[in-house]
Amino acid sequence: MVMPYKNTIVKIAGFTMIVGFAMFVWPTPYRYAKLTLSGGGTYIVSFNRFTNNADRFSTREGYWVSYKRATSEIPANLEAPVPMPAPAPQDVTDEYRKKTTVKP
Repeated sequence: MVMPYKNTIVKIAGFTMIVGFAMFVWPTPYRYAKLTLSGGGTYIVSFNRFTNNADRFSTREGYWVSYKRATSEIPANLEAPVPMPAPAPQDVTDEYRKKTTVKP
């Protein structure tokens, strides 16, 4: 017995595998960067793309040191900032006239 939807199932499975590969394997979960401090120290830092955690490679100890992730949640009692008023328009016509007057 041949399944009537065999081609559709194969296409969906192939598409799911390609998308899964593109999202989780190909870019890797880590992004690496070079961090140079003002004192002259240089570190390799890895950022996890999914959890936003950062690790620094310590050349002295020879292993990755984790940084604590700062909370990025907005507190519930935080109010929206008050909008700044726009500056009042200035009348510059007198200054323009002084500069552009033609002396006979």
